[in-house]
Amino acid sequence: MEIRKMTPEYLNKLLRHFQFKRKIIFSRISSFYLLSQILLLKLTSKTVSPKSSKKRIQIILDSVHQGWVLEKLAKRIVDYWPEMDAPIISSLPKSHFELTHWMHYMNAPIDYLKYSRNIHTVQVTHVDSQSKLNHLEQLIKLGAIPVFMSKQHAEQVSEQLTVDFERHVILPGSDVALLSGRKRILISSNFYPDGRKNENFLINLAKETRLDHFHFTIIGKSWEGVAKFLVEAGAHVNLLRPQDLHYPSYTTQLGILKGVDCYLYLGFDEGSLGALDAYLSGIPMIISKQGFHLEFESRENIVLFENFAEFKEAFMGLTSRTQIENSELSKWSWYSFASSYEKFWNQILLNQRKN
Repeated sequence: MEIRKMTPEYLNKLLRHFQFKRKIIFSRISSFYLLSQILLLKLTSKTVSPKSSKKRIQIILDSVHQGWVLEKLAKRIVDYWPEMDAPIISSLPKSHFELTHWMHYMNAPIDYLKYSRNIHTVQVTHVDSQSKLNHLEQLIKLGAIPVFMSKQHAEQVSEQLTVDFERHVILPGSDVALLSGRKRILISSNFYPDGRKNENFLINLAKETRLDHFHFTIIGKSWEGVAKFLVEAGAHVNLLRPQDLHYPSYTTQLGILKGVDCYLYLGFDEGSLGALDAYLSGIPMIISKQGFHLEFESRENIVLFENFAEFKEAFMGLTSRTQIENSELSKWSWYSFASSYEKFWNQILLNQRKN
């Protein structure tokens, strides 16, 4: 009996073999399950009313597309669903749902839709062959409602099909919209109990206004008390303290500085070397009007203040600009993406119930 040496190459070959076998087994199980569902639909199609009590929405994500973009889109719909009754994600359809959404139109079986009395919507991506066009056309003829990710693709596919259909477009979302939705503020100084750095300016600001549009990174010690007020006002706060294991070196701090939207310094103690670094890096600043900070006054992206009223005015200006920028970002947010699906599906279900 030959004994093979367990080399990395041989182990990888075995792994690929078992993965292939697993896909075949799953495919056969899926086919058997769908056949059983089709038979069940045939038997019940004349006896079960479509207005019977049913669960609402299921999203079908096949095993091939798990771990890819379509799985992310499906999960974001559920994660950011505006209502309580979020859709469920499944690899195989169940007949007791009012609406079934197929994350990939090519996975929606023609025979299944022939006998299903429920509503079906299909995500349409990459219609790049005649066989795909034929499959999509058959789905539409059976009542499936296609959903596209762009107007251009919807129009292109519409021109190639012989059947008319209403074009539904839902734009995708992005994690970047979520991350970019908050202005990133950097503070790099220690907190002192005697208030020499005017830390109370931040506390008073947090008491008087919402800070939902801001993410504060604070490098220094003893800011926990101030951070509590910021968080209560809606801000995100990341504290980097000297006692922490991964406290950033000066070089790392310069890297953090270059990634923020604004540098903030509140103290009136002749000037901040952190502010000087921000000035030389071209970073926008809101800083105290004193010491060598006065040398920075000519630059347009720097606001200097002498008291809390001026500090608050500068910060509120930053808030207004953030809100304007966020109006464009919101178009590409996951909340907008999920809300669009929620409105789309609710309207379809409402129309169905009226009929």
